[in-house]
Amino acid sequence: MKSYRMLIPAALVGIMALSVFSFVRNKKSLQNNYEAYISSAEYCREEKLYVDAINYYKAAYDIQPSLELDKKIIDCYTEQGNNVESLYEELLDKYPKDQLAYEYAIEYYILEKEYEEAYKIRQTSQKRKVHSDKIKEMLEEIQYYYKLASTDFTEIGEYYNDYCIVKSENEKYGITGTSGSLLLSCNYNKISCFSSDYFAVVNNENEFYWIDTNGDRRKNYNGEETVIELGPITEQIFWAKLENEKYAFYNSEGQKISNEYTETTNFSDGTAAVLDGSWYIVNAAMEHVNDIPYAMIITNENGYVSNSGRLFVSEGIGYKMLDNSGNTVSDDLYENARLFIDGTAAAVQQDGKWGFVNVNGEIVIKPEYEDARSFSNGFAAVKRDGKWGFIDTQNNMVIEPEFEDARDFNSLGKCYVLIDGKWNLLSFYN
Repeated sequence: MKSYRMLIPAALVGIMALSVFSFVRNKKSLQNNYEAYISSAEYCREEKLYVDAINYYKAAYDIQPSLELDKKIIDCYTEQGNNVESLYEELLDKYPKDQLAYEYAIEYYILEKEYEEAYKIRQTSQKRKVHSDKIKEMLEEIQYYYKLASTDFTEIGEYYNDYCIVKSENEKYGITGTSGSLLLSCNYNKISCFSSDYFAVVNNENEFYWIDTNGDRRKNYNGEETVIELGPITEQIFWAKLENEKYAFYNSEGQKISNEYTETTNFSDGTAAVLDGSWYIVNAAMEHVNDIPYAMIITNENGYVSNSGRLFVSEGIGYKMLDNSGNTVSDDLYENARLFIDGTAAAVQQDGKWGFVNVNGEIVIKPEYEDARSFSNGFAAVKRDGKWGFIDTQNNMVIEPEFEDARDFNSLGKCYVLIDGKWNLLSFYN
């Protein structure tokens, strides 16, 4: 009995040793098979035998699955000329937390110049909280890549509160929003700049009234004088052009509150300007802010003289910057200037060149351009060698000068540019 009991452990040890040996041998055999499949796949891929290469990669994948093998299979389909977008979608679903999957997908779309898709992959990675330095670097390289969409507009205004007045080939006016598409169709004979509430319009029946951004009629002119044009209601005040070609201000109830002037501007920041022999700055009480007559006052395309609390006025020689109280901000004189848009920097001209100043009148980008527009939403249009491009606040040329004309960026990174006499909507892919 004693010797018998000793035989059982010995038999178990033998069986275990045999199992280990068999496992090691099988594992080594699988590894050998894996390496053989990989070697065969690489050879076939080099020879452009893609069907065989894919089958060998898949055989290797069955032995030892990995993201790298999935990528090699996708690469074979790509080199074969197949559409692989669905394969990259599957890759991201299969490896939702692996940064390499997102790097591979973004790299593919950038190579294919499908930048919008690359940004969509970045958004997916952010939602899944997957980040990497490479993803950041790749997206930084294409952050200023853009696409163009043609329009039928013959004239483009300046964006104001993310609305832009445009004119179509039918000689009628409409309004676009942040997307660049029409919010109001080009059906109006005239549209004034958008205020905090309404646009002033003239319709085909030559009626004068105000509409909201949906195009709904919201307010009628009910003043006593016959008018031939209305301005926007800003700060409960609007101007009207009368039959005698003079301008006057009215309150929102249609009551006349000013004298008649040769010309007026819209109110903004509690400030407007009137031409009465000379230009004067006035407040909402129709009082002169100061008693200084000006030869010229800079007005933007939407009819405003003040933005970010700053104006540019001329007493006869050059323009200087004032605040809304009529105080001089800087004694520097400019040959020309454009109003601030977002308070970042305004375009000014000195010695025949355009540069930029901040609200304190300090030069932040020295004059070096043939022409320029003020900064809007991080960018400014500048003209060099007869063409327009865009710079950032560090004076880096982010879009090379290649356009015949250019407007300002809105809050969604869109603007209008002129190419071959046609206005196009420029949009960043991000």
